[in-house]
Amino acid sequence: MKQTLQSRVACMVLWGVLVSLPAIARQQSEGMTLREAVSIALGQNAQVIQAMESLIGAEAKISESRSALLPAVNALAAYARLGPIASYTVNIGPMVPPITMKFGVENTYSAGVSVQHSLFNWGRAEAGIEISEAGARMSQSGLELARQAAANQVIQLFYGILVSKEAIGVLDQSIRSLENRLDILTKRFDAGLASNFDLLTMEVQIASIRSRKVDTQSNLRKLEFLFNRFLGREIETPVELHGELKYTSPGIDGQRLKETAATQRRELEQLKQQEAMSLAQVNLTNSFDKPNVNLSLTWGLRNGYMPNLDVLRGNWNAGLVLSYPVFDGFKTKNQLEQAEVNVRLAQLRYNDVKTAITMEVNQTLVDLQANEEKIGIEQLKVRLAEEALKIADERFAKGLLSTTDLLDSQTSLENARLNLLQATYSAILARYSLDKAVGKAPY
Repeated sequence: MKQTLQSRVACMVLWGVLVSLPAIARQQSEGMTLREAVSIALGQNAQVIQAMESLIGAEAKISESRSALLPAVNALAAYARLGPIASYTVNIGPMVPPITMKFGVENTYSAGVSVQHSLFNWGRAEAGIEISEAGARMSQSGLELARQAAANQVIQLFYGILVSKEAIGVLDQSIRSLENRLDILTKRFDAGLASNFDLLTMEVQIASIRSRKVDTQSNLRKLEFLFNRFLGREIETPVELHGELKYTSPGIDGQRLKETAATQRRELEQLKQQEAMSLAQVNLTNSFDKPNVNLSLTWGLRNGYMPNLDVLRGNWNAGLVLSYPVFDGFKTKNQLEQAEVNVRLAQLRYNDVKTAITMEVNQTLVDLQANEEKIGIEQLKVRLAEEALKIADERFAKGLLSTTDLLDSQTSLENARLNLLQATYSAILARYSLDKAVGKAPY
């Protein structure tokens, strides 16, 4: 079983390596997609790899527990030097030398095989197996949780990079627009139609936007460093992504999502297995003060048997041992109480987490709805700001609008576009958060 699991884990790692090859090729041409980034991260993430190793250990624990159902076979070999050896001498007559007879041998050799087997232990071995199997299922759920966590982290970084690049594009567009207006304003200043104050005000606004762009570029670089780290790449590797910061509203049935969460969330599955493990521990503890029957068989060769003490001869013995713990100082009773408390705690944690998951789904639905409404509001603000800036440009070109009023219109449009990007980014993350809340894997 351990070899089977190790083979499965090795295949998962190999799969991660294979999917990285087309991702690299795509990155060199048109950039890496979200699916490719998640696939690579799942094969490289340290937490995922650790969870895989924990699962291997849990499967090995099952095999260890099942060994209690099988007999234990031991090979034995021994050598002993004894002394003094009791003996007596018989004198037959003057013509016959005295005969010395020994009641043992000085050098004793023995070799054999022993078998011990538990014939009856009141279900102790089966309870141990149940505990190990529940632990393995918990480790499997832990692996899936680690994979989901790694995927969600990559998703946040992926869209964080996209929104940062879009924000830089908005700021660049604002800088270009203001620079064009600065050229117009400079010509008007040369003609005596604008003041130096207007020029300085425009230049300060351009410098302010450039400062915001520097901050955004710095944050983008940090996001790229984290992205490369999660993908197991060199930290300073250039990041080229193939994706779009676009949100499409899905059809959502809140009640159905809550029902799905109750069956798909891995946290609930883990707590179910924790309860199963605690129940098995109760059964195991309950067997501690119950009778046990063990069988013992031994066969071997040894010397020291009459009449020829130096010849190795076969020998065997068999026995049944019945043991019954009469009194253990109430140790089993107290351990049983602790095990039953653990069962109740597992049930309480399950109900608490189930309630928390329902609340998480509700909160995520509220966030998603709010972000969808914000997208609509910001889209309207962008259209209105574009129209207002168009009118402002026309009036500014005719000298009917002050520089300050023009900059206000430009800033309104810039902020509306940035707010729309933020609302779209938040809505996308809220959609993935909703998938996470109902237990849907993002891969």
